[in-house]
Amino acid sequence: MKATRLRSTRPGSTRLLFKSDFQKQWSTRVGGDRYEVKGALSIKGKPRELTVPFTLKNLPDGSSVASGDFSIRRTDFGIGGGEWNEGDLVANEVPVHFRLTLGAPH
Repeated sequence: MKATRLRSTRPGSTRLLFKSDFQKQWSTRVGGDRYEVKGALSIKGKPRELTVPFTLKNLPDGSSVASGDFSIRRTDFGIGGGEWNEGDLVANEVPVHFRLTLGAPH
């Protein structure tokens, strides 16, 4: 995954909140349709190593769906500042859920 951009969801806003980048180092099958990928996730220019578990389902049309869940600590990436860094206002652990549909090979 490269150059993912998170934009504001306010109507009419085109403000870029931050850019993220994931550089894969390795991936491995852990059993059945379960895999893990390890790499460096960079958000706001701050890289952190992480391992992401996911499942990969192959569909009859030749496409695949990868989905998984992991968590990040927002303060590791400098997200939120000042009073927002206090865990009682906004949780530091941020759950990330993803589902990617991968097209059939041509």
